[in-house]
Formats: sequence, C-alpha cells, structure tokens
Amino acid sequence: MASVIKTDFPRPSVDQLAAFKTANTALIYQAAGQRGALHSTLKPLRPGFRLLGAAFTAAGFPGDNLTGHAAITLAQPGDILVYSVDGFTQGASFGDMMATLAANRGLGGILIDGAIRDAALLRTWDLPLFARGISLKSRGEKAQLGPLAAPLTVAGVQISPGDLIVGDDDGVIAIAYARLDDTIARLRQLQEEKTRLLHRFSSTATQEDWQALKAWE
Repeated sequence: MASVIKTDFPRPSVDQLAAFKTANTALIYQAAGQRGALHSTLKPLRPGFRLLGAAFTAAGFPGDNLTGHAAITLAQPGDILVYSVDGFTQGASFGDMMATLAANRGLGGILIDGAIRDAALLRTWDLPLFARGISLKSRGEKAQLGPLAAPLTVAGVQISPGDLIVGDDDGVIAIAYARLDDTIARLRQLQEEKTRLLHRFSSTATQEDWQALKAWE
C-alpha cells in the first residue's frame, strides 16, 4: 500500500508569524529555552537573507534530488522547504532550476542540510536560501524518493511539518508548533527587557550596568 503524504498539517498563524518578524534568532533562541538551534554551519547564501515560515520537511539522498522536486511541488506558498541530505556537501542537491520552481510556487525559502550550486546567480535572487555548503558537483539523479512531510532530524534538531523555521545571519532555529505561544510570550518579555537595557547602557556605564549586561548574556 502506498504511503499517504499529509500536506494539510497545522501551520503557524499570521499573528504567530508576525511575533517573530523583527526578532533575531539569537533572542528567539533565548526565548525558546536555548533549544532548537541548528548546526552553525547552516548559513544564508547571502547576508541579509531571512527565513520565516512553516517547515515542509523532506529527506533526500546524496546525489539524487527527486525528493526535493517532489517537496517543492507539494509545499504550500510561504512554506520553508527543509531539505535534508544528511549534511552531504560533496555534491549539490539544489540549484537554479529548482530555485526557479520554488520561487514560482511561492515558497518562503529553502533550508538545505547539504550543498547548493549556482551560488553566484542565486545570491542575486530574492528567494532566501540557507545551506551547509556549496559544490559544483551535481549528478542530478532522480531515482529515490525519500520521506516527505514527515518528522526528521536536520542538523541535529528534530523538526516536524508545521514547526516554525526562523533564519538570519546568525543561524537557524526551529520551534515546535506546540511551543509557539509559550515562546512568543517569553520573546516579548525579552524584547522589552532588552529595550530597557539598551536605553540604560546608552546613557550610563556604571559597575551595576556591567553586572546587568553580564546577567543578560
């Protein structure tokens, strides 16, 4: 019996996404209880790229990008394609052709635990792209279809479809869908506290201030 791929899983609401829109990943990591940070080698292809959206997960095989193509077709507009090839960087699993498909589908961004190609071109596009590396090698085979829209471990973090993905120049964090509201409440507290501290530090530099800074970081 063929497996059923469920693509209508719960996703963060517009209001939930808005709560993370201007927050950097470092502060979100604090708000999330210092959980969910993906491996630090996953970085944006271009400074300033930002990921914010629901995870659409896909687990492919090194050298075979069939799973990636299928995921792009099935994902909803605004989704972040979370595409794992187990950190394989000696061959690209994504390039300008797949990026064109993803952009036309309205995806919110691409996160690849692996390598990409066509880097110079993709840096000029508006599609946010995060990867572990860059490689000119690519067999582009389409023989093996891996799991789609299923929980998987990506760069050391368990990610399920619908979990929130946030990425910026500091890195990438995944927040479980069930923990979004708690994380938002804590994030708002931290944002208010940080604003107060920055205002305080901009006008004074006492020993008490340094102690407050030490406690914060």
